[in-house]
Amino acid sequence: MMSKYPSLLLFLGGVASLSSVASGAIAMSAPSQQNVALSKPSFGDTAFSAPTSRGNDGIDGFANSGNWTHADFPTSATPYPGEATNAPNPYWEVDLQGSYQLDSFVVTDRVGCCTGSRLNGSLVTLFGAGGSVVGSQTLIAAAGGGDILSFDNAGLGFSGVERVRIDGVNGGNPIQYFQFSEFAALSTIQTPVNWALGAGVQYYNASGAPVGTWASLPASFATDGILNNHTHALDQFAAGYYADIDLGQEILIDSLDLTGRTDGCCPERLQDFTIEFLDASGALVHSMSQSGQVTNTANIDVIGSFGGNGPLAKTVRIVNSNGDNYGPQIGELQVYGVSVPEPSSALLTLLSVAFLAFRRR
Repeated sequence: MMSKYPSLLLFLGGVASLSSVASGAIAMSAPSQQNVALSKPSFGDTAFSAPTSRGNDGIDGFANSGNWTHADFPTSATPYPGEATNAPNPYWEVDLQGSYQLDSFVVTDRVGCCTGSRLNGSLVTLFGAGGSVVGSQTLIAAAGGGDILSFDNAGLGFSGVERVRIDGVNGGNPIQYFQFSEFAALSTIQTPVNWALGAGVQYYNASGAPVGTWASLPASFATDGILNNHTHALDQFAAGYYADIDLGQEILIDSLDLTGRTDGCCPERLQDFTIEFLDASGALVHSMSQSGQVTNTANIDVIGSFGGNGPLAKTVRIVNSNGDNYGPQIGELQVYGVSVPEPSSALLTLLSVAFLAFRRR
């Protein structure tokens, strides 16, 4: 069935294209409006085999009237993050895995149902860094369902949105379930900033002493923007060796793209490794163990691992955890997130606001 609102489907499914040049260097297309909530991690209260993922899967309810997310009744069965006890009402939440300037957000009510809208009276809250509230909106939906509710903050949009929660109604007349067909967060995205591009890289042994690399495969290959070359540690037995990538400033990290050795040799040299994040003082603030081999580029969700907001880090370390020879060998490390300026610098503050729109995805 064709959508009643084809332009909405374009928003719901729209993505920016990614292209690569012959050399393997990273290249991005021109900016385009995207639904940055599409298929991002969602959670909340569910029932009747209607998972939260239906709320941001790009299917708007007109294309498939049976596609909706459905909460339990009358209270939430699952606590939302940071809450020790069960939530006081049904809810749905999506982690945008980044910080975005939203042009608008759109909520589509369940199509063809129900007596009174089960979305009516729900509260949408947009959260920014540290759980700050960027904006909120009460939803007023007509009986019978199928409403498409769009909000753009009087044309100003919403700045620095990292996650969105919709709290359902736990009362009213009649008392109702909470459900809807689709949520979309629309943003005009430009090329994301890869904070690791050109960053300094140094290898160290398990004792923290600097070590070299093969002359033809220097450590700098890990951040040169080219995917099809790679670094190569000098010593064969590299248990505990690590590559230290200095971003030059503290970044509130969202995600990493990590590429291994792509020439067909030795994929085990980036396998079962550990990623560490250190702040400007050199203190370890977060660590992630990664299992399996990485050859082609793998996206690593740091913000999800860290729990709500990514770690504030100046240095990223890729540590050989399994002791395989010559590891870790890295094709490319890309780091995405938001810069955090010095509090005393008004100029850097303005730059940081400008870069919020660039945060990955």
